[in-house]
Amino acid sequence: MTLYRCRNRVLCLDSSVELTRGAPLGWFAHLADFNPGRESYTAISEPARDGAALIGKVEFTQGDRSAHLVCLAPGDNLDSPDLAALVEGLGQQAVGWGALHLEADVDERSVALDELRGCGFTVVAWQRFWKMMDREGRKPLESNPWKPASPLDENAVRSLFNALVPPLVQSVEPFGGFRSLSLIYRQNGEIRAFAEGIAGPKGMVIHPLVHPEVENVPELLRSLLDRVPRRAGAPLYLLVRSYQAWIEGALEESGAHASSRRALMVKHFVAQQRAAVSSLQAVIEKYKAEPTAPFVRNSQIWKDYLVRHASSEEGSDKDSLVKPVRCA
Repeated sequence: MTLYRCRNRVLCLDSSVELTRGAPLGWFAHLADFNPGRESYTAISEPARDGAALIGKVEFTQGDRSAHLVCLAPGDNLDSPDLAALVEGLGQQAVGWGALHLEADVDERSVALDELRGCGFTVVAWQRFWKMMDREGRKPLESNPWKPASPLDENAVRSLFNALVPPLVQSVEPFGGFRSLSLIYRQNGEIRAFAEGIAGPKGMVIHPLVHPEVENVPELLRSLLDRVPRRAGAPLYLLVRSYQAWIEGALEESGAHASSRRALMVKHFVAQQRAAVSSLQAVIEKYKAEPTAPFVRNSQIWKDYLVRHASSEEGSDKDSLVKPVRCA
């Protein structure tokens, strides 16, 4: 009954779910819970005597590093003292699945931004979702520049990913190989753009990575409309992170419409690697090299030995393999 009362007061914290499957507590979202490769958990906090219950949902896909905080409800009651305990309980469930982080994306104007900061979340990037517009009468390209990625392209795509994605984001979302929908673009024989996406009954979300050397970016992004398989009438959205914000001008030129800016927030369940690096650095700084004999002195000893050996061999055996050696 609590879920039904809150159905119109849900704050979605995973825009990809909302754009591809609709409302996070709707029918299509619940049908996706039957996916054997995805874990889903919904929790309800015990309300105070005069308070209202809080509901939260978390999802985790096997093989990923991070779980996703899908939604909180009611969205107008996030100042409740029960929020921290609810998020902590959802996080414990995610850790049990094997997640190392908990992600959420929040509208920059939402009060949830500060509330989640109070629960241990930090901002690692900013992002927008751009809705691509189908133009009537536009003819598909005869030769689309986007091609399906193959296993032979993985190393090149990984290099592109490492060059374009900041380490702060890579620690949460590392390159994990190709998904069911993975496309590449080559320029002068080298992979200069990569796109992967997820689809649902409500639409499709594509996340492109484009190298700054790519030419004619507006047409390249428009060509994704013709390349990705979509249901008739299903919208296509491009996810653009802050480290790729330079392509937003090309999207405006292509007629796409942007959502409000959203913060990609992360709550870490494990210590960051920089602690291990600092401890290693401390060991290196404490180590002192042992003194050794100077190389110049060793070379002089070896030179004297060769001179003496050559002198002793002179005249003893002209056919000997050991020949006299003169050192300058």
